[in-house]
Formats: sequence, structure tokens, C-alpha cells
Amino acid sequence: PRYAVHTFALEVRDESNARLTLGPFTVQVGWDDCDTPAYGPHGRGCGPGAACVNPDMFDHFFTCECVNGGQGQNCDFELSTSAAASVGALSCAGESMADVGVDGEGQLVL
Repeated sequence: PRYAVHTFALEVRDESNARLTLGPFTVQVGWDDCDTPAYGPHGRGCGPGAACVNPDMFDHFFTCECVNGGQGQNCDFELSTSAAASVGALSCAGESMADVGVDGEGQLVL
């Protein structure tokens, strides 16, 4: 797990210098889900130029927002305009992922 556990106590003093210790308190501090690529779609991080979207912190899941022309859940591939009429198999990093096509507006259809 990507988190750290910290234990601490709080010591306070009043005007007469009497000391009171509160605690111990234990807190668990987690990293943003976006910092762990395995929490992304298909167990991978977002592609180049994509934005990680993580509305529910620490749930071990995030999505990707394609902002620079990327396509797919991870925004990690692009379609050329010449592919608008073709249908075939999609592969990413050498792995076949799905049969795909492109509609008349150039949008990916799985």
C-alpha cells in the first residue's frame, strides 16, 4: 500500500506552566491515486499529455481525460484522419486490446 502511518502526541501548557499531553494520535497519510499507475484504467497510467481525474481520493482508482488528441481510456493512442473509414484490431504496447472502428466523425468505436 502507498501510505505512511504516523503517531504523535500534542503537549500543551497553561499560564502556570502546567503541562497536559493529548494523544497519542495515529494518522494514515496516503498518496494521490494518480501517483500509482496501476490504479488507472487497465492497470496503467494516463498517456502523454492526458490529465488524471481522481474525484474520490484514496479509493485506488482514477480515470484519464484526453486533452491533447489521445484516444482510449488511457488516452495513450491516436487515430490519424486517414483511419476514419477503417476497421481493425487495436493494439497498445504490442498487446491486442479490442476490435475497433471509427465512425464518420473520427471517433473511436469499440
